[in-house]
Amino acid sequence: TGFINIEVYDHDKLSHENYGGGTFNTEMDGQPKVESVADIAYKLTGEYAVVPIAQKYKGQEVYADIVILAVDSLEARKAIWENNKFSAKYFIDGRMGGTGCACYGFELEDPKSVQAYLNTYEYKDADLACGEKSTRFVVMRVASQIGEFIYALLMGKPLPFVQLYDASDSTNVTIYLDKQGENQNESTETEATIGAAVRA
Repeated sequence: TGFINIEVYDHDKLSHENYGGGTFNTEMDGQPKVESVADIAYKLTGEYAVVPIAQKYKGQEVYADIVILAVDSLEARKAIWENNKFSAKYFIDGRMGGTGCACYGFELEDPKSVQAYLNTYEYKDADLACGEKSTRFVVMRVASQIGEFIYALLMGKPLPFVQLYDASDSTNVTIYLDKQGENQNESTETEATIGAAVRA
């Protein structure tokens, strides 16, 4: 057993560009993505854990302890944040751009982390579509980062504020914030360098 009632929102249907990663196959062509994900999860676990919602997110409150963002635009992030910031306990936000990716995570009762996260909305190119210039291995990387964040929550481990990765030079940085919202690492320069590549 594991998580139940995992609500997944997506209005798209599967097509040829979705088959390269091996998760989906051509027999699923034309199916709503969320229904295919629910079917795969059932085959792997024997449980109907995924609740597929085959529609675009429209600003509704999702009533979940953990809200995971894997969206294409700054506007979508803002809408999800504004409508769930009082009900969720944790936010996890995976982002991609070029050969880089980033995963942000924080508890909503931590005002310093919340403010640090909201500051990421100020990047001038933050509305770059998250998958627009990404390659398959970057998609897999950010998915792994999201999994690591969830694992940290389940195991009661400290949640990183952000993990940054750039495949062009294999740079990998994990940053934790202290109670004052300051970077505990000594990698500020590296953070800025990678951050420039993952502002989606």
